Amino acid sequence: MLRIPNASPSGLVTNFETKCSQYFHPRVLVYVLRNKAAYLARNSSILNVSFKSRVLNHDETFSGTNYQMCSTQNLNIHEDLNEYRSPEPFKKLEHDLMLLSCSLISCIDYVQPQSAATIMLSLTKLNFFNEQLFSSILDSFTFESAKPKSVSLILYSLSKCAGASELVHTNFFRKVEDFVEMTVLYSSTHDLTTYLISTAKLRDNLMKNLEHDDILGTLSNVYNLILSHTLSMVDKETKLLGKEESKPAENKPAPCSFNVFELSNILESFYIMKHYNHVNHELILDQLQLKLPYSVNYINDILYIMDLFNIDPKNPAIKKLDRTSIIRSNKKFCEAILADLTDKLGLVNIYELSRLTNVINRLRLWTEDEFLKSYTNSFMSIFKSYKGVIDMELLLPIVLYYNRRYESSINREYYQSHINKRRKTEFMRDLNEISDLCGHVCDILQDYMTDNYPSKRIEDLLIFTSKLRTNRSLHRMKYNYKFNHQ
Repeated sequence: MLRIPNASPSGLVTNFETKCSQYFHPRVLVYVLRNKAAYLARNSSILNVSFKSRVLNHDETFSGTNYQMCSTQNLNIHEDLNEYRSPEPFKKLEHDLMLLSCSLISCIDYVQPQSAATIMLSLTKLNFFNEQLFSSILDSFTFESAKPKSVSLILYSLSKCAGASELVHTNFFRKVEDFVEMTVLYSSTHDLTTYLISTAKLRDNLMKNLEHDDILGTLSNVYNLILSHTLSMVDKETKLLGKEESKPAENKPAPCSFNVFELSNILESFYIMKHYNHVNHELILDQLQLKLPYSVNYINDILYIMDLFNIDPKNPAIKKLDRTSIIRSNKKFCEAILADLTDKLGLVNIYELSRLTNVINRLRLWTEDEFLKSYTNSFMSIFKSYKGVIDMELLLPIVLYYNRRYESSINREYYQSHINKRRKTEFMRDLNEISDLCGHVCDILQDYMTDNYPSKRIEDLLIFTSKLRTNRSLHRMKYNYKFNHQ
């Protein structure tokens, strides 16, 4: 049953969704339906609504066996969700969402912009798409009474729902462009970055269809307009920080009004729109480096940002100078973050550690010896206390990392022993310890994987690591030949 406002009049039941009387104003119905949609979206994790479920994508092959209710420790708080605890809960949810959609269509003329944004966002989170409802919302959306937050959320919902983005006409995006021109100076940082990531994703989705040339041009105009204003805001605050560095700490302003999530949205939009401007790219990275240490979700934010760094070195669409500069900036940023992460590796779990290692391997980042020691302590602590068999996909990046690090450590050790013969024995002993540490962990992991994963992939892994060691031997032969013939 839907919740009714306490101040609502009472009377004979005439509406099966809301139990409302004939004297209810349609906006009361909109209010109730909006709250119902938002309530279901907020509790989607409790309902454990799969984004690939049969109900939301109408896939008849889905058996429904993946449905499991999450922890019920706070069951009394979510008593209203008990109606979805049935053998076929998705049917009940789909039925309610269809009723909700029909009711909203019946009073669509009374849906205000903020309510329209909330409804579309909620249904998008539930991965529910009703063509008639979404078309009605977009056609009746009034930009004259809208706020930047409402428009940005509408665009965000469209970017998340491919089916909805196909319903939008060119005229709608022209109205968006006019609206942004009038309100960009009054938009919050969250609204600006939501605009950027939404228009970038929308444009990327629509590029697959050649019929949307006019829309693509309009979206590019909106993106460039917002990006110009956003970067000018970041640049002004960066310069302000530089002027305030000499002042006492208590008088210093915050590093930047944009938080990590917003800055990462700007960065992601760069890659989606292929905006490979080195100056703008480095400006955002500098602000991220300032803000990340104070982030609540420090580890997750680092992993998310590093996953964005994916530039093809051979991409002809990027100017060679910009490509080289951006790749160097990315490596510099990542290595600085890894240095700061050294004393926090004890807080990560096996999934985060594997994901971080995958980024290190993909970007071919150099890690300091102190980082390696902290990394090894964290991994071995997890490895020894882990109950059950660790998934092979989690261990593969770690095995690759230790083999790469072992290879480079041996080469460094051998090179230093010939070039810097006057080095103290303590220095060479430290280098040898790093090589031994990497080799020891490699042997442990290979034995573990051989015992637990008897498959062809293990053979491929062993062949790969043997090639690395062969490569090391070739390096030794090269240096021996070089120094013996000088």
